[in-house]
Amino acid sequence: MPSFLIATMKINLLLCCILTLAVNARAQEIHTRDFDIHLGAGQWTYRTSVGETLVFHLPVFNIDGQRMNASISPIDAGPIKSLPNGTKEETFTGAIAGDHHLRLALVFRWAEDNPIIRFRYTLTGTTPHRLTKPAGVDELRYYSVSMSGCSGFKEVRLSDFNGKYHATALQEVGVDGRDFDDTARLMGPMLEAADGRSTFILAYEHGSQFPDRYLEFLLEPDRSVALRAVKGNYLNGQPLDGEHDYETIWLEAGGVVGGEEQMASAYRTFILKYISQNPDSRKPYIYYNTWGRQERAKWAGGTYLSTENLATTLKEIEVAHRMGVDIYVLDAGWFSKTGDWPVNSGPAFFPDTLRQVKALLDKYGMRLGVWINPTAAAVSSEMLKRNRDYIMELHGKKSEPGPIWETENSVTLDIVSPYWNAIADKLIQLTRDLGVSYFTFDAVDQYACDGANGYHGTEANSPQERADSYAFQLPVYLSKIADKVCAAAPNTIFELDVTEESRSMGLGFLSSGKYIILNNGAYFHNFDIVPEWQTPLANGNTPPTTSGLFTTSSNVTNRSGTTSPPATPSAKANRATAARR
Repeated sequence: MPSFLIATMKINLLLCCILTLAVNARAQEIHTRDFDIHLGAGQWTYRTSVGETLVFHLPVFNIDGQRMNASISPIDAGPIKSLPNGTKEETFTGAIAGDHHLRLALVFRWAEDNPIIRFRYTLTGTTPHRLTKPAGVDELRYYSVSMSGCSGFKEVRLSDFNGKYHATALQEVGVDGRDFDDTARLMGPMLEAADGRSTFILAYEHGSQFPDRYLEFLLEPDRSVALRAVKGNYLNGQPLDGEHDYETIWLEAGGVVGGEEQMASAYRTFILKYISQNPDSRKPYIYYNTWGRQERAKWAGGTYLSTENLATTLKEIEVAHRMGVDIYVLDAGWFSKTGDWPVNSGPAFFPDTLRQVKALLDKYGMRLGVWINPTAAAVSSEMLKRNRDYIMELHGKKSEPGPIWETENSVTLDIVSPYWNAIADKLIQLTRDLGVSYFTFDAVDQYACDGANGYHGTEANSPQERADSYAFQLPVYLSKIADKVCAAAPNTIFELDVTEESRSMGLGFLSSGKYIILNNGAYFHNFDIVPEWQTPLANGNTPPTTSGLFTTSSNVTNRSGTTSPPATPSAKANRATAARR
């Protein structure tokens, strides 16, 4: 072959190699106006518009009793997907260097006009492996990132329960160099850092009440921050094979040029527009809930259900329309039994199964909402018959039947099990049969189950490990229910009641819906006046909150726009009992 042909072939081969490298380099990057992301074998880099960077080291797992850094190579980029809320998603995958039978996927979600990103990891195995805990505790580091260029730090907590107000409260706590020197551990779920020019945020999407943490930020003397698992993030012996992947919760990161105000503005936009695929949950509707009226009837010597009827409801809708209310929510007792959730169609309640109620709401352009305890199933319900294998168990005892707001006795079912699909399907049915487009989830206790009959462990795991796993996965499955319903019935809204202690409060559920906190004020027991859930007054119908005695009005307006009087001891006792069962 002539020498000039050989030279030409070599040049063409070199050009092909260069072109391939360039294509691969572009494939391993994400570019927007506000940031760039570049992926490497053992890390990925977030770079702001002015060139400042955060370098995230990939996760460290414990697999088959060995600590394994999830360094991956080569990295394959998937197609960029456009999501309904205007964000984009791209997945990058690669084989783990220490074991090519294991693969790690990195999923990024972002908006072109916002600096906050969401990301999570999925670990898969082509041959059998297991996640392990040789020391009996979670050994998972989601990432570590150097913050050596920053000097101003702040931990942001969302779930400090304040007995004075009987509600969770926002706390912002300063962090300084001594905390890094002392290897402080912070619950978050948000950590802010600034360097005088830019401000960064690290966050994770989960929920629990402070100080009961399932993840934490570990501060290191070299000014690095690691996000690591504390408990419940996975099970000892959890399989990794062709049928079982391990998917993390969503994590967040971002940076802005400027200070805290600029970051707060960008993060608010992220929460309002980009974290959720269910946009109706972000619209500022005016909302009314019947619970205040029902409690008032109970205080007057009646029952919670004595006014939950057709005539009262139609009158209230007329008034609500004149007030400009958008959403009318029937609270507990609109149903005759939990689980199947049929309308309470007795002659004293809604004999036409809400047809007139829905027609009047439609006439005024209003929406129908209902109260749901997604864990409850009445003893005679078809739901219980089909899901007996998933009755909750705690401390070796199965859930026993008990009253649910003066309706048929119920037991509780395990959401972190195949039952989650059944309750989601039932709610979809309610959207179609009754026209419901708003669901209030209530009485969902994070510490209610340690059985071995769900997705949170087997007999090979201890009851405590199963309880931790249930508590960790509970907000994940609440979101799965909401997302499945919203996919089948777009514009449906979910809210999660976190008024009481032992509820899952954090960033997690905000990807699917919103929270409600009923501003009852403090209960008498918050001031040690009486035992928990008791009243100092003889008739038992007086509100157990100090606001009922020490304020000029028995009504308080909650954060969802409802005017509701404080709760009675029996009401809250029932609500707590329903959550525990």
